[in-house]
Amino acid sequence: MGKVIAPYALVLTTAFYHSWTEQMSGGGGFFSISEADMELIYRVVMSEAGGDGVLSQKGVTTVILTRLYSPGFPDTIPEVIDGQFSTADNGAVTDEVKKSVVSAILDYGTRRQILPYQCYYFRAWDYHNFGIPYCQLGNNYFSLSEEATD
Repeated sequence: MGKVIAPYALVLTTAFYHSWTEQMSGGGGFFSISEADMELIYRVVMSEAGGDGVLSQKGVTTVILTRLYSPGFPDTIPEVIDGQFSTADNGAVTDEVKKSVVSAILDYGTRRQILPYQCYYFRAWDYHNFGIPYCQLGNNYFSLSEEATD
């Protein structure tokens, strides 16, 4: 068994950036990300922000997770990603990207994520023409849901 990290009992198994599970303390729900889904997230982050620095990589990961937990988006990682994000298909995912993804997931699970939970969108080089512009991380511009309030 892996190491337990409070307060949400995030359990890491096998290796630093492989399968992990999260037991949410408040809602009693149980959620896990398979190794195959982790590989899919790695490929998206590598494609969308691989050479863009850790903050942008964590931002892209946060957007994927925010969509996953939102009732307005599909509830599986492949469905969230399908047709919405570019993926690196050549298998060249760096260790830096893997560490950024795992760090972003751990931050999200402990409510220390880099972006607010209402951040559903990003685009390279400029903001979308929808949503509320929020911030730039590297070459990616992140936007909040139009329903987001301060």
